[in-house]
Amino acid sequence: MARESDNVIEGWVKLAIALGVGMALAWVVVFLRLGTPSVWVHAMLIPTLGAATFALMVAGLMFTLFRPPAFRRSRAVAFAVLLTAGVVGNIPIVAPPLATADWESDVPHYLPFQGEWVTLAGGPDSARNYQATTAALRWGYDFTVVRNDAKFALDGHRNEDWFCWGEPVYAPVAGRVVVAVDGVVDNRLGEIDPESVFGNHVALQVAPDEYVFIANLQRESLTVRAGDEVTPDVLIGRCGNSGRSIEPHVHVHAQDRLGFPIAQGLPLVFSRYEADGVVVERGMPLGSEDWDAADGQRVSTTVRDHAIKDGVETAPDRK
Repeated sequence: MARESDNVIEGWVKLAIALGVGMALAWVVVFLRLGTPSVWVHAMLIPTLGAATFALMVAGLMFTLFRPPAFRRSRAVAFAVLLTAGVVGNIPIVAPPLATADWESDVPHYLPFQGEWVTLAGGPDSARNYQATTAALRWGYDFTVVRNDAKFALDGHRNEDWFCWGEPVYAPVAGRVVVAVDGVVDNRLGEIDPESVFGNHVALQVAPDEYVFIANLQRESLTVRAGDEVTPDVLIGRCGNSGRSIEPHVHVHAQDRLGFPIAQGLPLVFSRYEADGVVVERGMPLGSEDWDAADGQRVSTTVRDHAIKDGVETAPDRK
């Protein structure tokens, strides 16, 4: 009987192999950079298949324990397939290749704050930008304020203890406000809002296929509403801790459509700023390899603020 059962390929094994094939094909679609179809597969199908690996793994373990012999070659192959599919389906490892990788905006974008801030997450490399593994946030940024190597005063248990809390946030680019959310309660430190990704945020339409999001703002701090036309340096709100945010900071990213998460991120390049004391005409600030260490690039708007003051560039006064 045992010898005969060795030749039987169990149903869960067949499902495991099929899931593995499906996962491989899904990643092929992602790497083909087909635009929306590839993003949908990356954002929806791959996580679904990844979650299914857990159920099949449990089923396989039950069959292995209660239907001897415990070791069969088909079972070993199935477990190997499920383990691989589980890793590539559940753990964000690589930044998804997007059809928008070579995109460039027709207008300049500027840092959305005043003075010196530290880049918590940013740049094209997932090692310095955890958001790079999400298609819509592919080239997103998180910024905070650091003083004397610390992000907060006292014990940091309150939002008000953080240096960036309540700091003014400005429009980084000219555009029309298409979304303005202002009523989301700010999180307590270390907690996130399971219902709101961006929390209080503003979305600007810059061009037909270019949208810039400024998120995690403070509740009831917005100074703009949907339909408003803004130019760079117009005050839009204040730094908060709303949405999927564990601590006060400002988030900025660009994508090719308004929806989330089925959208492609756009390479967001800032103009005329300082990074670690060096003037950068156009560039991507690099984030920290350790969020808690906050050792990403220190970026400053000083050079731009001086240019505006001296009349080299024209922009509305920051208020």
